[in-house]
Amino acid sequence: LREGGFRGEFWGGPDLCALPFRALAGEPGSWCFGGEAQPDPHFAREYRKIAGAKPGPFAWPAYLGAKTLLEAMKEAGKGGKISREGVWLHLLSGEH
Repeated sequence: LREGGFRGEFWGGPDLCALPFRALAGEPGSWCFGGEAQPDPHFAREYRKIAGAKPGPFAWPAYLGAKTLLEAMKEAGKGGKISREGVWLHLLSGEH
């Protein structure tokens, strides 16, 4: 696609983070944050118990994203007052 002139963004599953895709496309997918492509077995079992079905392709990345955000909120609120700026700064720090 790139060789043919396509300049758009690539969207898709966690596999877009893989090095072979980057070598072909020149960049990861827009939403890709580098998480593991497959959920851990415990997550999949618990998800199945709650939802009655196996996790879809976005369940694991959504879980990781929510977990990261909740941790950032917890850390940002340690001083007694939580703010969006504090959460953002914690996310930018890479300490999660």
